[in-house]
Amino acid sequence: MLNQRESKWQFLHTDPPSSHSGFLNYISLMFLDMANAVLLPLMYSTPLEYGGLGLTPFYISTALGCFGIINAIFQAKFLGNWTRNLGRRRLYQFGILSVPVSFSMFSIMKYFAQKAGGVGTLVWICIVVHLASEAGSSWLMVRSLV
Repeated sequence: MLNQRESKWQFLHTDPPSSHSGFLNYISLMFLDMANAVLLPLMYSTPLEYGGLGLTPFYISTALGCFGIINAIFQAKFLGNWTRNLGRRRLYQFGILSVPVSFSMFSIMKYFAQKAGGVGTLVWICIVVHLASEAGSSWLMVRSLV
């Protein structure tokens, strides 16, 4: 039983405090990664006049399918070596830095799509950069903590 002076959140203030802050940091970063993954198909499918890209389901599924295949091959081929050579801390830092890039690409894609009046080459380059930063923010952070 907790006495009146003890807080019900006392377990957060036990030693070592760095383990709790790391855990809370991981939770917040994974929340941002999931929020980005949810916004991704919404941005791609929303019509251009409402601020999206207006892509058809065929183009969305093709882009995300190619991303999934390339992401899996890239992880299997390179991620283990990067973890050994660079270390978990560097990979985690790279994953953290890719989160703002990934979120800022929504606005950049919208700007170029509205300026061109549709999805052109520059918007597809932005989509590739967005998916690459999405990969960096998701699997690099997960790999660095495993």
